[in-house]
Amino acid sequence: MKPYSGIIFYYKQKSITSYELVKKVKKQLESIHKQKIKVGHTGTLDKFAEGLMILLIQDGTVFSEYFLKQDKTYFTEVLIGKETDTFDPDGNIVKEMEKNLTKNFIAENIKRIQKEVERLKELTMQVPPEYSAVKIQGKRSSDWVRSGKSVTLKPREIKVYESKFLGLSPQGNLFIEFRVSSGTYIRGLIKELSLRLNFPLMVYNLKRTAIGNWSLDSEMISNEEKIKIYHLIDILDWNTIQLKDELVKKIQNGVNINLNLEKIYTENFFILNQKGNIIAWCKKIGTSLYEFKKIFTES
Repeated sequence: MKPYSGIIFYYKQKSITSYELVKKVKKQLESIHKQKIKVGHTGTLDKFAEGLMILLIQDGTVFSEYFLKQDKTYFTEVLIGKETDTFDPDGNIVKEMEKNLTKNFIAENIKRIQKEVERLKELTMQVPPEYSAVKIQGKRSSDWVRSGKSVTLKPREIKVYESKFLGLSPQGNLFIEFRVSSGTYIRGLIKELSLRLNFPLMVYNLKRTAIGNWSLDSEMISNEEKIKIYHLIDILDWNTIQLKDELVKKIQNGVNINLNLEKIYTENFFILNQKGNIIAWCKKIGTSLYEFKKIFTES
């Protein structure tokens, strides 16, 4: 793998887009290492949102498909009584209830609100929001909508593992914790909740607190003041096979070799050279077969 390849766990602040963050980190790394550095993300956050983003560096970017599939956890603050066309603070207001009506609705329906929040776990399909980055003919759905075009998005399978009612703020905002499968839109869940309650709602604050097993509680989190690149071997709990140089050269030349997989218990595993560097990402098939997901010619 190329020098400086690896992974960064970064805390994205509000008011910056995910692409702006990637560009910023890339510039910072290139300034430090005095060379071009490839930086990729493993799932964006909306501009108004904050929280954990996983950035992959150099050859680490080929592992994006693995991290993209990880479940996500979010802390969500929902504003009751107001709705925008995007179901978030960046949209245009389309519905707004009087404060007294909202206050009475909350008082009379608190148990129903809690029940409907928890019932969101029953959802198995979701139509992505029109204002999303889903591509239609190579263009983002949100761009089509903003240009005045109507879009039709197909429903996709999702899993809502947790939809936990956490209570209300003194101002009457609703707090929910979601743990969902990759590709699930929290704004879409709040839209569904609004329809079920027949009352306007919108996401007011959104914080991604975890991706897979990696959370904001970790000391590994980077920010503007500090950036630390972690080696993928240290982050991914995958088995490894270390090979002699002559076998490494065969693999890097595209030759399939027989491997003893008796002690490989993880679906994905690494092949290392004698220096302990990653030269291949492999996936186990059955008990004795495997396939190369990626071979690295530099090590």
